Amino acid sequence: MPPDALPAQAEIVIAGGGVIGLATALELLKRDRDVLIVERSRPGAGASAVAAGLLAPTAEADLAEPRLIDFALDSLRRYPAFVAEIERISGRRCELRDQGSLWPAFTAGDEAKLDEMAAQHQRRGIASRRLTAEELRAREPHLAAEARSGLHVTDDLRLDPRRLLRSLTGAVRERGGKIRSGYTVREVVLKGGAVQALRTADDAGRDHTVRCEVAVLAAGAWATASLRSPLTAAVVRPVKGQIVRPVKGQIVRLRGAVLIQHTLRTPGIYLVPRDDGELIIGGTIEERGFDQAPTAGAVAGLLDRAGAVVPAIGDLTISELSVGLRPALPDYLPAIGPAGADGFYAAVGHFRSGILLAPATAHYLAEAIAGGAVPSALDSLSPDRLGGESAPAPLPGTIAEAAR
Repeated sequence: MPPDALPAQAEIVIAGGGVIGLATALELLKRDRDVLIVERSRPGAGASAVAAGLLAPTAEADLAEPRLIDFALDSLRRYPAFVAEIERISGRRCELRDQGSLWPAFTAGDEAKLDEMAAQHQRRGIASRRLTAEELRAREPHLAAEARSGLHVTDDLRLDPRRLLRSLTGAVRERGGKIRSGYTVREVVLKGGAVQALRTADDAGRDHTVRCEVAVLAAGAWATASLRSPLTAAVVRPVKGQIVRPVKGQIVRLRGAVLIQHTLRTPGIYLVPRDDGELIIGGTIEERGFDQAPTAGAVAGLLDRAGAVVPAIGDLTISELSVGLRPALPDYLPAIGPAGADGFYAAVGHFRSGILLAPATAHYLAEAIAGGAVPSALDSLSPDRLGGESAPAPLPGTIAEAAR
């Protein structure tokens, strides 16, 4: 059989080779299951590879939303062991760093928001500390002189998602997992209310069917775009014709002198440093469907906001403009668990937090599949909540709305 040909059958087939699909595959392989990943492009080619790698639960969600915050904090706690195991199996580094995140304040309003964040952190047991202007500048000398004070969220982590994806791909293959690229899953085939097979199409449009006992939908923004599954039958009135929809995000990558050591956050921008001198600036939130073209307005807005935080970025060079399509459900929470048919599971809608939520998603989903019982940690994120109409909520916590 040619290396890239689909096998006729596999015990478990995962539709989607991003960070969620890869991490779930590895967890299932650790439980001695036979796993095949089917990916429309190549492993990690979607939103996972564009992500900045900011592992900060309280930066990307409203602290009042316990369903996401508790799950995200759970996932963050799993990250050191998750990365250590992947690095051990694959022999590749993921560049996990634990300096935390810094939030500089430039106005009295900013300072009031940081006071509120610090108080909420304290109530939830999240480690953070307010900093004076002098303490802030001692940590980051290149910050703009207008910075009045700051907040250090000490438990936040960061890593390089592209390194993570390469390591995860290698670890899956080392553990015996099969990955096939260039196949788009078209339909989850059922018989008697249970999963029987996945029907796919290759790049030439030829149909291929893989028999399986379990199917996992982890196809990111494309999860319901052109794929018939029990999930797509669950919602009466999908958003814009889909249950999972793409939300465009743009990122600018710069190179040059190392200017910062910590991840820097403000309500309008984030800056994430890499060990090799790269600086990631993001990120917009735009309703543009499947459009993946970088735009001058978004880039200009990101650079302008970043320059107000670290003026010296003007001396760096632009190395890449990246666009990712974040998979969003109407309530902006992921759907993880059994989804409407025996043997069918969803792991979709992770929106801006796919990298962060990967360890917990993979662990609990593998427990549900291999153990036969759904862990209580997934109760509030069940795909069952998607039944009925699905009018979208307003976009939460917009960082830089370059669509305007």
